[in-house]
Amino acid sequence: MSKSNVRAQTSASGFEFLLLGMLAVSLHFDLAIPVCGRLTFYQNEILLAILAILTLVMLWKSGRAAELTPWILAFLPLTLWIGAHIPDYGAWESARALLRFGQFFLALSLVPLLLTTRQALERGLRIVFAAGCAACLWGLAQTAFPHSLFLNDGHLNNIVFHFMPGRAGMSHHNQWSAYLVAWLLLASACLARGFQRRWAIAALMLGAPALLFSYSRGAWLGILFGAAFLEPTLPRSMRKILLWSVGILGTAAVIIVALGPQRGEGTAIALVNRCATLFKAENRSALYPHLLQELRSHGSWGLGDKGFRQRLETLAQNLPICAEERQALSAHAHNLYLQISLTWGWPALLGWFLALSPLTWAAYQARKTPGEKIWALAIFAALAAFLLQSFTDVLLLHARGAAIALCWGFLIAFLNYEHKNGPPAA
Repeated sequence: MSKSNVRAQTSASGFEFLLLGMLAVSLHFDLAIPVCGRLTFYQNEILLAILAILTLVMLWKSGRAAELTPWILAFLPLTLWIGAHIPDYGAWESARALLRFGQFFLALSLVPLLLTTRQALERGLRIVFAAGCAACLWGLAQTAFPHSLFLNDGHLNNIVFHFMPGRAGMSHHNQWSAYLVAWLLLASACLARGFQRRWAIAALMLGAPALLFSYSRGAWLGILFGAAFLEPTLPRSMRKILLWSVGILGTAAVIIVALGPQRGEGTAIALVNRCATLFKAENRSALYPHLLQELRSHGSWGLGDKGFRQRLETLAQNLPICAEERQALSAHAHNLYLQISLTWGWPALLGWFLALSPLTWAAYQARKTPGEKIWALAIFAALAAFLLQSFTDVLLLHARGAAIALCWGFLIAFLNYEHKNGPPAA
């Protein structure tokens, strides 16, 4: 290889990592860039531009474009189905839905295509862990200082419910918690296989209390359910680290509760109440029967995004709950499967599951192979946790769903690496 080609390859690689860093950081911040007049680019457009540039860079490199084919074929039915709704619900609604799903798809598929060497994986992992650790500190600060306008501007109404959940720069604490579950499972698998041990330990130490103070009951159940997949394969040394993580989590709870009488009492009450209602969801239970009735009437084609939001607001207004809870329930279905089915019809839900087929197939093929098994189980754990939490939350409502897909993409990338090169050196 000539020196010019080496320089070009190195330059392209550096450019890709710059974009990967921008992507990892942007997932934790609300970005808005005014262009001219009333035209403003928000998080969705910025994230899409980053992912689109990554795609073009990957396609420009010879011999890599064909590897996207399975992902494109898996995502194509959902694309066509949502596109078929344009005559009824308008191009903008369909474009927004495709943008949301497209960001998830690109973040999931591009990581294993771009990061194929040990050095690339290690560098990419440091970026993702560093961004996540910074966000964990941010989320914990939001819980520790709930009345801070600087940290919690626009979310102070949560104090009505006697708690302030951490969410870092994400729009909702349930999206933040779903990302943390995927991020923690990635850290656990990396620690077990010897990739970036120090960063993985830091992720576990910070991610555990951050997940606790997200106050997301669905995520708590999800991480417990997901951890059941990984526990049999973890070495004894890692179990000690997990015990330390639990200790750090408990210590963080005690410290935050003890910060002050008013703040501590509210946090303690919130933790006790959320744990006591871990398997209860009275308000959601009151809403779900009405949504299932709507599904029988409109499940084949859906109501469109605007139509479903209007119907949801009408249903929430008739529920015997307080104003704050009524506002929360009118935002979305609090169930990903009902949200997709009532918006775009149940065929869109089938298309969503089909879009995940390359991920599940890769894990299924590697489930019994030594070295690769831990990554396969981590993928199954991440999917199981996500699908479980999706029964009570809508985790793809905004661009932040790509943060979850980014972690899943790293799991596939490491699985592919160990399939070709074997386990890392001790």
